[in-house]
Amino acid sequence: MSSKLSDLLRKKCLQFGRDFKAGRIEAMTNAFYHPDAVMEGRDMPAEVGRLAISRIFEEARDVYSALIIELEDVTQIGDVAFANFTNRNTIIAGGIDVHRGLMIWTLVGDDWLVIRDFFFAEGAPLLDPVALFPVRAKATTHTRSPRK
Repeated sequence: MSSKLSDLLRKKCLQFGRDFKAGRIEAMTNAFYHPDAVMEGRDMPAEVGRLAISRIFEEARDVYSALIIELEDVTQIGDVAFANFTNRNTIIAGGIDVHRGLMIWTLVGDDWLVIRDFFFAEGAPLLDPVALFPVRAKATTHTRSPRK
């Protein structure tokens, strides 16, 4: 795997976090996800396409002030790349949700886009970023509205 691709995908993850924090959800999803991307998590139905994924992140802005994606080693096989990741999502009310998962990227033209994003919340206690004391917040404290 080339370090050039790894660097590119990490830069895309950094921009994703900047766009989320700035509220540029549509631009964020368009630059990061394939038009037919699938996102799913534990206890979450699969959401298909940029519009559905964009809605997830619009709802997430009610709960999180920031999202940080940390990619692990990236593996490339032809026009497909994949990497495990850790998300550290800053909760507006305090604390951090930690999610782990797998992203599968595909080359579209000269750009790499996520085609599959699967994640789950960590079961361990979360850390308050200010006091660094365990908090018992769960990733499922925000009820998602039904999809149409």
